Amino acid sequence: MEANISFKDDFRLAMVVMKNEFLKQKRGKRLYIYGALLLLIIVSLTGALLATGGLGDNPDSLSYMFVSMVTLMMIVGATLFGATTIVSEFEERTALIIFNRPINKWSIYLGKFMSAYLILIGFFAVYYIFIAVLCLVGTGQMAEGLLASFGYALAYAFAATGIALMISSFMKKASTASILTFFTIFMLLDIVFGLISMAAGIEDTWYMLNTAGSAVTYALDPTMSIDGLKTVGTLLVWGLVPGIIGFLKFRNRDF
Repeated sequence: MEANISFKDDFRLAMVVMKNEFLKQKRGKRLYIYGALLLLIIVSLTGALLATGGLGDNPDSLSYMFVSMVTLMMIVGATLFGATTIVSEFEERTALIIFNRPINKWSIYLGKFMSAYLILIGFFAVYYIFIAVLCLVGTGQMAEGLLASFGYALAYAFAATGIALMISSFMKKASTASILTFFTIFMLLDIVFGLISMAAGIEDTWYMLNTAGSAVTYALDPTMSIDGLKTVGTLLVWGLVPGIIGFLKFRNRDF
C-alpha cells in the first residue's frame, strides 16, 4: 500500500514537472517559434499549390506534399523541446528550486519527457487536422492513409524524444546537446547503422530509425506495403531504449 501511495505521489510530481516545463517553454518563446515554423510551411505549400493551378483532385498527392515535411519538423521539435530539457538543469541548477521538498529523479525525467512529447503531439495533431480539412475542401475526400500516417508520426515523435533526452542527459552544454540531437537523428544514426548493415551484408534495414520513420509518408502511397506492427514496434524501441539509458545517466548525475 505504501509503495502504491509513493508511486501515485511521484507520478503526481511528474505531472507538476510537466506543467512547469511547458510553462518554461512558453516563456522562452520556443512554442511560438515552433508554431511559426509550422505555419510558415503551411502557408508556403498552400500558396505554392494555389499559384500553380489549385489543390488538385487527388487527396493522396495533396496530403503527401504536406506530410513529407513531418519527420524533419519532428526532429526540429525534439531538438527544441527535448535536447536542452535535462542538460539545462545542470547548467542552471534549477531542477529542485520549484519544489519545497525532495523529488525523485524519475519524476523529473518523466515529467520532462512527457512535456516534450505532448508538445509535439499537440502541434502535429493540429497540422494533420489542417491537412484533412484542406483535402476535404480541395478534393472532397480525405486521403485513406492520413490517419495511419498520423499514427506513425506519433511513434516517430516518441523515438525522437527518447533520443533527445538521452543526449541531453549526457551533455554538459545545451548548445552541444541541440546540435548533436539534430544531426544524430537526421543523419548520424543512418550513417552508422548503414555502414554496419553494409559490412554485415544486411539488405533489409527495417530496424533503422529513419527507415521505420519513412512510413509516415509511405502510408499515403498506395503502391507501398508497410508492416504496421513492425514499424511501430521499431519506433517505440528507438524511443524506449535511449529513454531508459538517458534516465540511468540522469539518475547518477549530481546537481
